[in-house]
Amino acid sequence: MQKQAGIFTWCNKGVNYGQTLQAFAMYCIMRKMGYQAKLIQYRKRIEEEPVNYDLGNPYANSLYEFLWGLYRCGTDFYKEKIKFDFFTKKYIKTSPFCYDKKTIEKNIKDCDVIVCGSDQIWNPASFDPVYFLDIGKKSLKRVSYAPSINDDIDFDKKKHIYKRMSDCLRYIDYISVREDIGVSIIKKISGLDAVHVLDPTLLLSYKDWDKIASKRIIKGSYLVCYVLGEIVQQEETILKIARERGISNIYYINTRNTQNYQSGTNGLEELKGIGPREFVSLIKYADIVFTDSFHATAFSINYGKEFFTFRRYQMATEYGGASRVKSILRCLQLEERFIDSNTETASMEHIDYNRVNKLLNKERKKSYKFLKEALND
Repeated sequence: MQKQAGIFTWCNKGVNYGQTLQAFAMYCIMRKMGYQAKLIQYRKRIEEEPVNYDLGNPYANSLYEFLWGLYRCGTDFYKEKIKFDFFTKKYIKTSPFCYDKKTIEKNIKDCDVIVCGSDQIWNPASFDPVYFLDIGKKSLKRVSYAPSINDDIDFDKKKHIYKRMSDCLRYIDYISVREDIGVSIIKKISGLDAVHVLDPTLLLSYKDWDKIASKRIIKGSYLVCYVLGEIVQQEETILKIARERGISNIYYINTRNTQNYQSGTNGLEELKGIGPREFVSLIKYADIVFTDSFHATAFSINYGKEFFTFRRYQMATEYGGASRVKSILRCLQLEERFIDSNTETASMEHIDYNRVNKLLNKERKKSYKFLKEALND
């Protein structure tokens, strides 16, 4: 009889490609490890919501979650939201929605192991003991796989949060984190050792991702942008890189921060209605990827793409949390691909993916070794 695994991570809360694809990857990896896996659809409801209780019917809860997620991401994204929900339903086995500890524990009673990760589930700004696996019977094996911790740490102002995080960490049998700086943070707040591992999206090969990628969307050569910050801060650099590489077709994926940007005004065309499968396809077939996102960077590496990862800007100021991207670039010796508007890009050589893939495969082996030891101990 197959062992059972419950996965705790963010998934499909709105329209977030990296979030949903990393959840899918974690589900696939646990199945590869020989487990009958399911994603525990847990979400802590907030005071501003019109409904603050379990509706008592899984279909009613699912409808409510769709509407609430659509409200949070914006009703203009209804086509994307439908594709996200369809993707999750088709490709990931999930529990019914859970809103409290009692319901969660009902859904993990048959589990042999529970796993938390990846994404920013360990960000102190959104601390939730559930994502530190403070649930279930004491004998249940607990493993963290690649959760991310925000690097903008103010220990003095958030001592109470770090104390609670430290207390929760002591119940986890095997601890790993996604960023190298996360290892240091865990050590500082708890005294415990953590292993630095790859994001689950990088544990799957491009051949794995080909299985769910949609058909090619854009014909011919193109540069695709996935920008979560303000695209206006990056526009000049995008156009410069396109000119240097002789590419005239430039597209950007619609996000909340690009909605007010005038499509086509300066040669950048907007793409709407992009779901998770289309997102993978756009990167797969792109000649160049321009992004300020961790997961768009990860998919570019997986598909052997020329890419540039730009400093993220919000309200014209640099956004924190760059360690998430810098960590994977350091790991694969691609630091020069993290750029700003002053970076000289014309003379940059093409990425040597023979070298990068050797490093990536080494990190994959290390990450799988951690999981095998954690699950089989």
